[in-house]
Amino acid sequence: LVNDANFSFLVASSYIIRFYAISNYTLFLLIHDNKIVISKTLKHFEELLPEESFFRSHQSHLINLLHLEKFSKQDGGELLLKNGHRVPLASRRKEEFLKIFQNH
Repeated sequence: LVNDANFSFLVASSYIIRFYAISNYTLFLLIHDNKIVISKTLKHFEELLPEESFFRSHQSHLINLLHLEKFSKQDGGELLLKNGHRVPLASRRKEEFLKIFQNH
């Protein structure tokens, strides 16, 4: 259950493609191009969600591994999601990601 300024949403984790940090707000990007802005930090959601399903790829990005399609090694690393989104992979997170990616 998440709340924005006007509504409460019951969101299944499988519907969440990724999260994007905007200062002290978090943008939920959901399937069917739905979006929700929540006035909580990305770290708040990272701590709530199961680490076997969600991965913090970058300071501003948290992805749902169910929606990961492939890993591009170009430009230091980039994650390509099934909906076509391209998400950066921080160099300090690359080794951890590769372990997860190989076991996923």
